[in-house]
Amino acid sequence: MRDATRFVATAPQVAGAGPPAELLPRQTVSGDDYLNLNIWAPATGTGHLVLVFIHGGSSTSGAGSVGGYDGSRFARDDVVLVILNYRLGAEGFAWFGDDGESVSTRTPLTVATVLFRRRANVVYNEARDLISMVNAGFQERLSGVREAQAFGHTETTVHSFQQLNREYLESRSGAQRLSAMYFPFSQFLAGVAGVIVLGVGAGMIRDDRLTNGALIAFVLYIDLFFSPIQQLAQVFDAWQQTTISAPGSGS
Repeated sequence: MRDATRFVATAPQVAGAGPPAELLPRQTVSGDDYLNLNIWAPATGTGHLVLVFIHGGSSTSGAGSVGGYDGSRFARDDVVLVILNYRLGAEGFAWFGDDGESVSTRTPLTVATVLFRRRANVVYNEARDLISMVNAGFQERLSGVREAQAFGHTETTVHSFQQLNREYLESRSGAQRLSAMYFPFSQFLAGVAGVIVLGVGAGMIRDDRLTNGALIAFVLYIDLFFSPIQQLAQVFDAWQQTTISAPGSGS
């Protein structure tokens, strides 16, 4: 019989620091049996609504015992709150080849993210240099339009300016193609991960090794894993675009 009135072991993690740790202080409990559930339920009655929650922490910290996750109010309002506690850090998300075959979308996502960041730096820096040349060239040719007409250099000036514009267009188009490949690819990986979880989970449910609620929780966790990565990539892309109009911010 286990005492259900107190928190048990939490997953090993590095101690928190800074404002987030002050806002949500961690209540770590040592022990090996940390794959558990924190449940708050009404004292009486049946047929209550069940809310399943997966705590945050960037997959490196957190626990259902954090004070901000107290489910007493849910229980008071006849709602059962279930918080999943899972492995964190390398222990939960790294694979060292000692547990049979593993299907993971993290490796291609990591490689794609690194390549996207490196290539984005190149194309956006190139676009920033070209837009500066376009603006400077436009000003120079506009101020010297009479001289160009007087010496018969109009066609040469127009051709040079058009060439510079084409180079800038190709550079910006390359940046957009880069984003158009990376973001759908990350969404595709999220879909693949969902299919894998549903397929494996369906087999485990059939063998009575998993409940429907746990499978739904893992599907929701996939979205919690991929959404921040996609949002950060969008922020990075927007920041790179601002450096085109403000060169000093990208240095």
